[in-house]
Amino acid sequence: MTGTEETAFLRAFENGTLDPEEFDHEGHVYAAWCCLRHYGDPVGKDRFVRALKRFVKRHGAVDKYHETMTRAFLDLISSRREMGSDWKTFRRANQGLVEQGLGHLLLHYSEDRLFSGRARREFLPPDRIPLPTTRRTAKRSARDTARTTTRSAREDLRDIPGIGPRMKDALLDLGYERVGDLRGADPEKMYADLCRQRKAAVDRCVLYVFRCAVYFASQTVHDPELLKWWRWKDKPAREASE
Repeated sequence: MTGTEETAFLRAFENGTLDPEEFDHEGHVYAAWCCLRHYGDPVGKDRFVRALKRFVKRHGAVDKYHETMTRAFLDLISSRREMGSDWKTFRRANQGLVEQGLGHLLLHYSEDRLFSGRARREFLPPDRIPLPTTRRTAKRSARDTARTTTRSAREDLRDIPGIGPRMKDALLDLGYERVGDLRGADPEKMYADLCRQRKAAVDRCVLYVFRCAVYFASQTVHDPELLKWWRWKDKPAREASE
């Protein structure tokens, strides 16, 4: 896949609009690889887990979510993602993991442990071979965590004018977790995706807030008038500000 296709797949996965037919085992691995490639470790792991939980909830498949399998697969993928700088190379180098990953998990877990009810509900460490979390990975994770904590502190969605608790929840449901995620986003598509998620026509004021939020995230210098969400009604914002 091209970089554009990769970004589109990741966005569709995170906002819950991905076709379930595209989300077989290889689709799971590809989505996890995309999250790790775009966000790093551990941020990419956490985003994948949250997006996967939203996805199965939306499609009525909550009972299929397995915490231990999900976290263990993420660890395996993270430990191997440097084997290929692009998906085609990674897939070729890790064909077994991509096509039938259960056998890889059973190298680390006994069937009794992996298929237990507790493993489905919470992450259990392996009872056979430890997962490949190397010292290098641990150092990188600590560095990424520190970087993400600092960035998140200054990029909370509530920093955007017009974003209260309900609008923040809507953005999170669409896969936007930080201000930076909204840079260059398409407000019209965001609004359409939210309507599909809610299975109803959402108040168009939400679209105006989305337009304002994307403007805030995409520009470094802001016109104070354009930080008022009602200035982003259906006529052009620049006309509304005059």
